[in-house]
Amino acid sequence: MDKITMVKNWLLSRVGNPYLMGGTGQPCTVSYRKARAAQYPGSAAKIKANCPRMQGKAGTCDGCRYYDESNKSGKRAYDCAQLTRWAMDAVGISLVSGATSQWNKTKWAEKGSLDTLPVHRLCLLYRQDYPGKMGHAGVYMGDGTCIHAKGHNEGVVQESIECYGRWTHWAIPEGLYVSCVSSPSAVAQALSLMTEAVAFLQQAVEEEKNAAL
Repeated sequence: MDKITMVKNWLLSRVGNPYLMGGTGQPCTVSYRKARAAQYPGSAAKIKANCPRMQGKAGTCDGCRYYDESNKSGKRAYDCAQLTRWAMDAVGISLVSGATSQWNKTKWAEKGSLDTLPVHRLCLLYRQDYPGKMGHAGVYMGDGTCIHAKGHNEGVVQESIECYGRWTHWAIPEGLYVSCVSSPSAVAQALSLMTEAVAFLQQAVEEEKNAAL
C-alpha cells in the first residue's frame, strides 16, 4: 500500500473522533478531559460541554458519541496539530506539535499559499491567523475535501475545503511522495534476478544468431 493511501485510510478512520485541546491521541475519558481542562483553562467550558459525565447528565460513557461501544473505550482525542502529526506518523514522517511549529520546523518538499494548492494531491493545510502564527492545521485529501480536528463542538470532520473556508497555506513534507525503500536483502534479490534475466536474454540472442548461420 502506498503512503498516500495509508494516510487517507488512517484519517478516514478518525472521522467522528473527539477534538480536545491538547489531545494527543489518547482515549477520551473523563479523567483525560479533566486533565486537559486544567491544562487549558480557556477551553475548560467547551471541554465540559461536550462530555455528558462532566456535566452530570450521565453516570457512564455508554451512549456518548465519543464512546466506542465495540471496544468499550473512548475514541482517541486529538487537537488539530496532533491529528496531522499522527497522520504523517502513519507513514514514518515525523512532525512536531503545534500548527505554527509544524509550519516553521518541518522540512517541506513543497509549500505555498492556498491559491497555488495542488488540487489533486494530498497535502497538509494551515490557517495563518497573522504573520508568524498558524492557528489551525488539517489535511487536504486531494479530492476537494479536507479532514481536520475542527473544534470541541464538531470533533474530527471531513468537509469540502470551501465549507471551512479559512485555510491560507498548504505544504507537502519531504518523503510523502517517495516510495517506501525496500530492505537491502530485497534490493539484492531483485538485482540478482535482473542479472539472471539479462544473462538469459543474452544467451537466447546468441543461440538465435547461431541458428541463423
